[in-house]
Amino acid sequence: LCSHQPSPLSFLLLIFVTFLPVSSFCFTLTVGHTFSDQLAHRAPKIQNACSLINKLQRNALVGFEPIQTRPAFLHLYCNMEDAEIVQRASVKTIEGSLVLSALENLEKEAPSVGKISDGDLAGEYELVFSSALVKIPIINGFMPNKEIITFDLELKRLSLVIETLPFLPAITIIGQDLQWDPEASRLTYKIQPKANSKPRPPSTWTVFYADEGVLAARSSVTGLNILRRTG
Repeated sequence: LCSHQPSPLSFLLLIFVTFLPVSSFCFTLTVGHTFSDQLAHRAPKIQNACSLINKLQRNALVGFEPIQTRPAFLHLYCNMEDAEIVQRASVKTIEGSLVLSALENLEKEAPSVGKISDGDLAGEYELVFSSALVKIPIINGFMPNKEIITFDLELKRLSLVIETLPFLPAITIIGQDLQWDPEASRLTYKIQPKANSKPRPPSTWTVFYADEGVLAARSSVTGLNILRRTG
């Protein structure tokens, strides 16, 4: 497992930080969906503890194999990368209170800016998470209804279909003159104003993460969002 033999002190430190009681507390987050109210309150403190543990573990693992060789439970929350949090959020298998900070971190790092092609972006997506909803109890940012966004770069058209209640027709919003700036990873479009109303300024989606059919982007209207490809 080692590229060279670690010192006894390094080995003892590895054992200590791996089985530190706080690590088991972080592991309880894997079953935390049942206790969402409690976790929403405790999540910031838990994340701070996880960050400290991660730093100690990285120092202790010098000379050992990479992080993926560590016990599986350590991947679940303490060692979960921001990108993995977003991926889990796209299928709603993670506590909503953890998602916003991951999106904010990814936006600062902008791992996909300048790397997204037209083919990566074009298509149909379901809006899964929006920071505009994070303060609403119970849903914690996850969309309570179905909203499908289609980016048609050939026709320069964006469509948003919003399903509300089963007995009500869906609402369709159309964005015209859809433009994609690959260097800035930014979509720009215009919503046709209603009769006798002032023209609206262009709206934007700035995509800072794109991988495995999942997009993370900042909308000029709704803030930070996660979208999952559906077609």
